[in-house]
Amino acid sequence: MVTRIGLIGAYGSGKTSLAAALGDAIDSTVLPMAKMWPAGAHNFQSVHEWTPPYLIQASTLRFADRLRTESSHQHGFISDGAVFHDWAYTETRLRWGSYPSDENFVDPSTLTGNAESLLDINSAHLEAVKVHAEGSYEILFHLPIEYPLRDDNRPIDEEFRIKSDKLLLDEVSRPGYPSMSDNPNLKIAISGGSELSRK
Repeated sequence: MVTRIGLIGAYGSGKTSLAAALGDAIDSTVLPMAKMWPAGAHNFQSVHEWTPPYLIQASTLRFADRLRTESSHQHGFISDGAVFHDWAYTETRLRWGSYPSDENFVDPSTLTGNAESLLDINSAHLEAVKVHAEGSYEILFHLPIEYPLRDDNRPIDEEFRIKSDKLLLDEVSRPGYPSMSDNPNLKIAISGGSELSRK
């Protein structure tokens, strides 16, 4: 049985619910996503006030936390969001902001004059993500967007989810990443976990 699993998908796609159900189904440790507010976040009232440099810093800190956590569970784990989540979130915020469909919302994280250099930094982050993902996960499983966000839980909008999900899919579709197609036992377990998470 495959034991090191990365669950990826857009915000609100059901990763956390599936991770919990799958953890029970295959008796594996679930590694939750790192807290959203790392060091220095007290300087902001909201994640939507994060400046581009701080967004990069927060993403880097959360990536480092994820590496430490996964490295300490080499016997097996289910990684909620895996190492891709923060890269995709940062890339989407830098390019389009938290609410791409709202023309009246100005996100300070959206790039202006320093766009190229900060996107280059996030591209370097992606290279580190690739190295870790290819060597650490035995499987990457993507959850598609199937349901809209609840009205009381909208830190981003639906357009953000679509854009970030496309970034994820475009990346993990490249050669080199572990595929579920060669692991029928895990496919059965994840399908069962998906059903359990919806009950």
